[in-house]
Amino acid sequence: MNEKRSFWTAFKARFSTVLSRIPLPGWARRHPWRTGILVVVLLLVLLIGFALFRPTPPNYVTATVERGDIEQTVEAVGTVTSERDLELQFPVSGVVDNVLVKEGDNVKAGQRLVTLKAGSLAADVASASANVQSAEASLRAAQEGSRPEDIAIAEAELRNRQASLDAARASLTSAETTLANAKQQLTALQNEANVSLGGYVITSTSTVSAQLSEGQIALSTLDDVLTNTDVQDAIIKNGSGEYDSIRNNVVTARQSIFAGQSNNQAVRTYQDALASLTAARLALQRVADVTNRTFAFIAGLQETSYFTSSDRESLKSQIAAEKASVQSALSSADSAAKTLQDAAASYDSKIIAQQTTIASAESAKAKATTDIETYQTSVQISQAQLDLKRAGSRPADIDAAVARVKQARADLARASARYNESILTAPVDGIITKVNVRLGEYTPVGPSVTLLGKSPYRVEMYSSEVDIPLVALTQSGTIELDAFPDEARPLVVHEIDPAATQIENVSKYKITLDFTETYDDLKIGMKGDVTIITGLRTDVLKVPARSVIENDEGEEIVRVLDEDGKLTEVPVTTGLESDSDIEILSGLSGGETIVVLIKP
Repeated sequence: MNEKRSFWTAFKARFSTVLSRIPLPGWARRHPWRTGILVVVLLLVLLIGFALFRPTPPNYVTATVERGDIEQTVEAVGTVTSERDLELQFPVSGVVDNVLVKEGDNVKAGQRLVTLKAGSLAADVASASANVQSAEASLRAAQEGSRPEDIAIAEAELRNRQASLDAARASLTSAETTLANAKQQLTALQNEANVSLGGYVITSTSTVSAQLSEGQIALSTLDDVLTNTDVQDAIIKNGSGEYDSIRNNVVTARQSIFAGQSNNQAVRTYQDALASLTAARLALQRVADVTNRTFAFIAGLQETSYFTSSDRESLKSQIAAEKASVQSALSSADSAAKTLQDAAASYDSKIIAQQTTIASAESAKAKATTDIETYQTSVQISQAQLDLKRAGSRPADIDAAVARVKQARADLARASARYNESILTAPVDGIITKVNVRLGEYTPVGPSVTLLGKSPYRVEMYSSEVDIPLVALTQSGTIELDAFPDEARPLVVHEIDPAATQIENVSKYKITLDFTETYDDLKIGMKGDVTIITGLRTDVLKVPARSVIENDEGEEIVRVLDEDGKLTEVPVTTGLESDSDIEILSGLSGGETIVVLIKP
């Protein structure tokens, strides 16, 4: 105990000696021990504050830029529906070349049903196929090197295609000349017809004016009859509902008379005169109809103390006279129309023939214009091929030849697709229930063939405004029905409604999908999750979608983390985006470590 007290006394003395050597204020010198305790407390506070408020290093959630596939999808809940009748129609118009089925035939999916005349399309396919072969030959020639014989062949091909281009230009000039002459002849023929038939036109307008006047007189007589006080007395006492209908017909007939008179005033050509006679006859027929109804109405009206039998007979006589007058006017209008039609028959035939000539010339002009564009491209390709042969093969030449092969193959695929549009095939197995086309006819506006599918089931789903632009016809998809979990059944997009449907005050667009296989276990009303594949990229650079952000300038960037922990903002160009990943088109090369999220 004495030893501890001795140690403590010595420590205090030593501590006081140390403090005495430090320039401290007077109070600190007088109370050295308290000052020491205060210093220790302050040091502890500083240490605790530093531990609490010192900056912590950021915590990064990172990912690696890698190559892989990206699949973009649209997902929604789908419902199984029944729709057995399939109305099949061509995506293009044309003349029917062959009808391969009849009503009642059983057909298989993919079977041809109807074909259109597609000679030009088949020629396009053949031409595109020839271009592919030519491009491939050019590529082989570039790879093997040029020979004098190759150069000679290329020069001959160039001359041949230049000759085809010159011929197409000559055809265009000829078609333009023919078209201009045909239009002049048509104008002259129309002028000749109007001059030659001028007397008939004047006669027809006079006839229309006179006969419409007869119709007006008849309607005025009917007004007088129907407003007769004795007739009104009988109507009030007998309560006939026919009266209001007749009055409405009188108004309608009078409007037709006024319209016919207005049309007659605008007559300039014999076609106008024929139209005016047609309108006049329609107006007069309405007058005749209402006159007959009025006659029957008066004849059946019961007598009263004011409306006597004598009154009825007198009014019937007036109406009968107008009936005869209107029938005479109708006959006059028919006679005038027939006379004008007979006189104009020869001109109509000539005008139709001339219009056919104009249509043929316009078609020839359009074809020549298309041929010129095609041959110009062929000449350019041939010239480029010849230049390549003369210059010798270089890596750039070979690359260009490869590109031309790809272009030619794309043209062939495009031409083949257009040709396939002229062939109507069965999308599913089924029975033909209606064939609406015949050999040589032009394709109808509606369906060409109606098919009763053996698999009556489809799927309907509703997509949001954001997703609907991504969906297109023939895209593939799947549905996983609640009744059959873990079983994805393939679908194909068949129809997309152009108009929105309001569902709980939200605009949705209905999408109809077809099953690509037949299922016997489906029931109407079954629901499931539908996934439509709207885009697919294979073997591309991709990163998590959350890692791509915008900087202050609105550029898309990713934050690259180097080995020293330093962040660098790298601008990138993005492509297809899936639910989790996004395609990187430029800015990254692969393998970089990027920051997806910075945690506090």
